[in-house]
Amino acid sequence: MPLPDFLIIGAQKAGTTWLRAGLRRHPRVFMPDREVHFFNKETNYERGPDWYARQFRGAEAADRVGEKTPNYLWTNVPGPGSDTPSHIRIASTLPSIRLIAILRDPVDRAISAYNHHLCRGRFPPHISMKRILFGDHQAFGRRHGLLTMGHYDEHLRHYLEVFDRDQLLVLIFEEHVVEAPTEGLERACRFLDLDPTEIPDEQQSARHVHSFTKPRAYLNYWLQAPLLLTRPVDFFFSPWKRSPSPETRTCLRDHYAPHLERLYDLLGRRIEPWATGTMAE
Repeated sequence: MPLPDFLIIGAQKAGTTWLRAGLRRHPRVFMPDREVHFFNKETNYERGPDWYARQFRGAEAADRVGEKTPNYLWTNVPGPGSDTPSHIRIASTLPSIRLIAILRDPVDRAISAYNHHLCRGRFPPHISMKRILFGDHQAFGRRHGLLTMGHYDEHLRHYLEVFDRDQLLVLIFEEHVVEAPTEGLERACRFLDLDPTEIPDEQQSARHVHSFTKPRAYLNYWLQAPLLLTRPVDFFFSPWKRSPSPETRTCLRDHYAPHLERLYDLLGRRIEPWATGTMAE
């Protein structure tokens, strides 16, 4: 069984599921329909490369084998520090791998990730977003990388310390997923030496449909029940998400400003759609 020759490494809430779906439609590509989490989860990594290879059963006839786990991009995960970061493990196991990263406006990404975790019961719904991000409840946010996952300059720099620049493709969510998804998919195909015209025509939505309600978020937090058990609650209420206050959005902009300047230097370009930041989910 082959090991992958490309990885979609992130970022979370930036269209990685969309890209995987598009590449899986290519007749020469094999990708599992789930996130493997081999390099970022200690319990999986300890199972060894043979376990990892078994996740790609049926890939023998494919020209390109890959997987997507958006947590791989998060190179400064908080914790005891005993675990080796994902990029070091990837470089050790797959030194010739090709890497694809999709970057989203870090302010919008943080807001979307906050709502993702909030609705799954990981944050207390009665505590404001600002207190989770910048206040007395930051421990909740740090645990799930709400702010640090958007430190793209740090993550990409860590990857480029162990991989050559031509092994990494960087796409921009607002440009290559939302505004021009055909171009984004074509770029990914060319990076992988695939002919994009071999992908069957099919309309794809690049936006995730929010599927939680406010009562369900409270139930998930207070009961800590499996998500499937609280799902019926959604049939009786309207979809919900929490929007940041203007003050919270300003705090996020200020937090990410120096990181973005360093990212622009790293990429050799500025990302104009991020100047307005109006696409938060």
